[in-house]
Amino acid sequence: MFPGNKILLGLLHCKFSSGAKPGARIKDLYEVCGQAQKSIRWKHGGISRLVDHLRKRHNHWREEGDSRFLKGTLADLINIQRRSRTASVKFQVFIIQPGLKKSKISAEMLRVLGSTVLYLEKTSQGELTVIGSE
Repeated sequence: MFPGNKILLGLLHCKFSSGAKPGARIKDLYEVCGQAQKSIRWKHGGISRLVDHLRKRHNHWREEGDSRFLKGTLADLINIQRRSRTASVKFQVFIIQPGLKKSKISAEMLRVLGSTVLYLEKTSQGELTVIGSE
């Protein structure tokens, strides 16, 4: 979250490597890029819709004695929801894929990433950050 009247909505999409070692598996990249592209529904649906979804998941986990929150609480999330009525929202998507090795990225993989960047920018003014293996 930003100070003042701005909120950073950052969504993380993780994909385990389908192989034992990180490399250049286009299949893994297609899957995680698809997840990233589908996530724009949370920006377009509004933070209230996202909070309602997270609240349901939190309540389900709480019944099992666990929590969905690594930092903060449901009350903090509801406060962000309240602030979102007047605050501007910056949308950011993170792809975290240990199976993507930087030195082995192919031209086809760069096209998939480029398409995802363009889609997020044009449909939601979102930014994409990719985290892989060295």
